[in-house]
Amino acid sequence: MNVARTCQPLIVLGFLCVAASSAMAANVFVGDKGGASARDPAAIHEFLSTTGYQSQLVSGDGIWTDPLDMAADQTTGDVIVLDLGAGAVTYPPRLLRFDGESGARAEVASGQNLWIDPLAVTVDRNGDIVVLDKGGGAVFLEPALLRFNGQTGQRTVIADGQDLWHNAVDLVADPLTGDVFVLDLGGAAARDLPAVRRFNRLTGDATIVAEGPDLWYDATKITADANGDAIVLDLGGAAATRPPRLLQFDGQGGDRTEIVSGNDLWYNPIDLDVDLSTGDVVVLDRGGGAVFLLPTLRSFDGVTGNASAIAEGTDLWVSAFAVAVVVPEPSSGMLCLLACLFVLRIDTRRPMTTT
Repeated sequence: MNVARTCQPLIVLGFLCVAASSAMAANVFVGDKGGASARDPAAIHEFLSTTGYQSQLVSGDGIWTDPLDMAADQTTGDVIVLDLGAGAVTYPPRLLRFDGESGARAEVASGQNLWIDPLAVTVDRNGDIVVLDKGGGAVFLEPALLRFNGQTGQRTVIADGQDLWHNAVDLVADPLTGDVFVLDLGGAAARDLPAVRRFNRLTGDATIVAEGPDLWYDATKITADANGDAIVLDLGGAAATRPPRLLQFDGQGGDRTEIVSGNDLWYNPIDLDVDLSTGDVVVLDRGGGAVFLLPTLRSFDGVTGNASAIAEGTDLWVSAFAVAVVVPEPSSGMLCLLACLFVLRIDTRRPMTTT
């Protein structure tokens, strides 16, 4: 009888652990521009990272005008969308916030003068939104890193100038420090080398994390893991000896490692993000024209590179443009579960008594 009483808390503990694991699954959001018909509206699709269960956070033809990029706000669980707007004054460029639970939309910032030529958006650890701005041809239309207060939309400049980079294409905020990594493909001159650049979030001071002509073959996107390391999506080259890769760069020293490499990793990857709770790298793959080259949300273990499919099929989306992974905060129910786990653990450690 005493053995049964001792084992019972452990059995309950096991069930609670399973429930806790399921409750903490990350939410993978995919931005979808939709199609030409009313049957294919624009949408933000939501996938559960552990099961691939799909639902819609929000949908409708009027949720944005011309979305370019999307990012997760880990401080709120919301999704931020950079909307280029349209030529008409009534459709200005905007930064849009979608509530990660209800899908309710709010405008963080709106106006014709938000930026010049934006390329990508990210959200830092404080919930501020950072935009990579390519700038324009004129001297006074300089490239810049722009910061928008995540709640008020107030804009400040982290760094600007013609010499910030050579050919920047993407950015991500370091979850540890709040600094900004910029993926720079380099310039036409031999001295204008490809690089991963770091910009101090407060001062805008720039340093080089990694630099060299052989950092990658065809880099397109950058993200960062919970350790503050940069992860780059490399499409590979034409030769069989230059396969597609996921590359990891130490956030401080710049040392490069291959998370995974191979010619069959994906078909048409367009974006990536990291599940900060597990370290897994989520790749948005549009798939190919052939029936067997299906659109897929792929997950790669951040340590081993082992691949799995979160979701796969021709009906996942119509015209996906970005992916953002949100790790939800523990709910009150989840906190109760954790408290129970702690109490049960203490209970199992009490010495057994006999009568």
